[in-house]
Amino acid sequence: MDTIKDSMKLIAIYLLAVSLRSRWSAEAMHLVLLCFSAVILVLSFVTAIALPSYGTAAGVHEGAWQGIFLHKNQFGAFCAISLIVSLCAAGQREHTKTSIVIIALSMVGMLLSRSGNAIVTAVATAWFAFGIFTISRFGRSTDRLLGWLFFTGATVAIFLMAYLAIDVLFDQLQKDRSLTGRTSIWPQAIAGIAESPVWGHGIGAFWSERAYFVNTGESYVIPHAHNGYLDLLLDLGVIGGLAFLAFLSKFIKTHIYRGRMQRGSMLPLTILVFILVANIATSSLFSPNYFLFLLFLLLPRPTASYKRSCP
Repeated sequence: MDTIKDSMKLIAIYLLAVSLRSRWSAEAMHLVLLCFSAVILVLSFVTAIALPSYGTAAGVHEGAWQGIFLHKNQFGAFCAISLIVSLCAAGQREHTKTSIVIIALSMVGMLLSRSGNAIVTAVATAWFAFGIFTISRFGRSTDRLLGWLFFTGATVAIFLMAYLAIDVLFDQLQKDRSLTGRTSIWPQAIAGIAESPVWGHGIGAFWSERAYFVNTGESYVIPHAHNGYLDLLLDLGVIGGLAFLAFLSKFIKTHIYRGRMQRGSMLPLTILVFILVANIATSSLFSPNYFLFLLFLLLPRPTASYKRSCP
């Protein structure tokens, strides 16, 4: 029953996105995102400052900003994606000033939210997006190959340095080594995948049955695996995982031709990277209630005029 209900939600949100995509151009969508980000950020700042009992967290995370959202991590995630969207628009002359204001508000909001996951996701997304954009600008295929090798080596080096300084990073991000219980959830999710590896348990089915039994020592019921890829395999198994990889391949092929990024493809590719990075510690790959899922579906292929005006 849960699978049927969640499947209907996904179909409905997909049909909505298809309908809106036929009416909005890529440039209009980008402008709407900028305006939407600015409004939400301003409202959140006003709420946190003027109504701290509503705009800031209480209890364990006391004082952390959550703005008009229900949790500080939700506000932090919104600040992170607003930062990414505004960075992509900063190169467009007509949106430069607006983008700079949103970038500033997003960075301040993300820090005040104290959301370590949002900060790490934003930094990682910016790094990978920078690498993809820079390497795709190279003309010769040999230059792109050398660029990818250098970028991969630099990424591995950064990862190793971060691993060596892991305790310092956890202290700065106010996280523990269990990643707030995630390392206790993941092995149990993997065991669930092994029970039905090919077809999965059905969308949302595993957690509706096991949520009370997956125990991390917390007092609340675990609603998902806190990892989008584990939840994908739990729901749809290897078959669903392969279908997801096929979708990624098609999407990337649309925006990168013969190793070079299509002009105007920076925003959709960056949002894709953001979703892929964020789902390492969150579970939102196919969540109909997650705004990024709708945002990703809404993004149309850039028009010819937009391609000429974008980096």
